[in-house]
Amino acid sequence: MLRIAAFTLVLAAGQSIGGDLELRGSVNDAPPGVRITLTGVDRAFLITTAADPRGDFRFRSLITGRYTLTAGDTRQTVVVNEELAGPEHVIRAELTYSAPAAMVSTRQLRSAGKNPEKVLAKYAEAERGLAESDIATARRKFEEVVAIAPEFSPAWNGLGVVASQTAAGGATAEAHFRRAVDTDPDNVDALLNLGGLLLKTGRAEEALPYNQRAAAAKPHDALAQAQLGMNQYQLGFWDAAERSLQAAKQIDPLHYSMPQIFLAEIYARRGEKTKAIAELEDLLGSHPDAKLAATVRQSIARLQ
Repeated sequence: MLRIAAFTLVLAAGQSIGGDLELRGSVNDAPPGVRITLTGVDRAFLITTAADPRGDFRFRSLITGRYTLTAGDTRQTVVVNEELAGPEHVIRAELTYSAPAAMVSTRQLRSAGKNPEKVLAKYAEAERGLAESDIATARRKFEEVVAIAPEFSPAWNGLGVVASQTAAGGATAEAHFRRAVDTDPDNVDALLNLGGLLLKTGRAEEALPYNQRAAAAKPHDALAQAQLGMNQYQLGFWDAAERSLQAAKQIDPLHYSMPQIFLAEIYARRGEKTKAIAELEDLLGSHPDAKLAATVRQSIARLQ
């Protein structure tokens, strides 16, 4: 659950990606010409288009899979497959635009030192390196940034993301994420990345305050709520976990973190079998092509 702007492989807008499915959508309350980004959840890819004056957009030549639509600060998961597309081979989606937060906060800009233009230019180059899967360039540019501005939190977060891509980079990634949080306690992406890494390495108690801070800072972010819910679940705080996971599901019913799995486990442990089955059935309806579909069906059968 690592987050950084445009952290994926970029494809040129309009480039075919080999499928015959289409996603058509509309974005409400958006400024004219707003850019809509479609990012792969199951594989690394990204494609961008501009909405027309009415806010309508489309992505052609898609293959089956899960995707994230982004417009400004709004993120929404969509599932693309032939069953949902129907005979027209078209999936439809609607989202409401929210203005993006500044890529670099005022606090972070102050930390850029005496030459912020140079720092921001190098940081942009590093992000482009990540977007193009050029990890070596991204690492080098992030390192150049922190050499000039050692308190510039986004670059430390970027170095953590880069380190996490190597087989033995866990400890290094953690150190970078911690440095990012230390230099800017309000860097939500760094908070989520550190909280996610600590969860992944079995340190749920240590992860909790970071995930709590991220969810408090972005209460309408599905990943922040889902990650907090998973953290609370691992610690046995089932009531709190239920609230967080239900919030994530309400924000983004198709979110790739699949909060229904944890909700079903909570209800099963409480003996609320009907609720547990409902969550698992909702999961199958939301993610019919998920690799764990057969296991979910077996769980439903056992509960019944």
